[in-house]
Amino acid sequence: MTAPLARLERALERAALAFTPSDEAATRLAAFLELRARWSRTHNLSGPGSLDDPWSVDVVDGVAVARAASAELPLVDVGAGSGVPGLVVACLDPARPVAAVEPCTKRAALLRTAAQTLGLVGVRVERARWPIELDHP
Repeated sequence: MTAPLARLERALERAALAFTPSDEAATRLAAFLELRARWSRTHNLSGPGSLDDPWSVDVVDGVAVARAASAELPLVDVGAGSGVPGLVVACLDPARPVAAVEPCTKRAALLRTAAQTLGLVGVRVERARWPIELDHP
């Protein structure tokens, strides 16, 4: 078991979320959180609480959304910000259609970079304000 997987499992247990992530998903999540932390040093991307313990805050939020939302339907993350829940859901299932709608250029750039770097093939980033026309995420 890798360190990211162990950390994720502890956070899910504390949140009482019954979910068994793959080692690959935990590794993608760790890479996403590291990328976001690097960008956060120079850009205001997320609140201080999520940066202090993103596994217990942001990742748990994303897992809760992934569990509650039908995997057969695309996920549209409006005001995607620093990638929660949209990119967290995509890290769990890289092929799942996720449309991340974010009006801020720097945040949209982070989302695009993360999707490309992590191979999240189902992610589409739209730098726009809601509502927008979406054919399909």
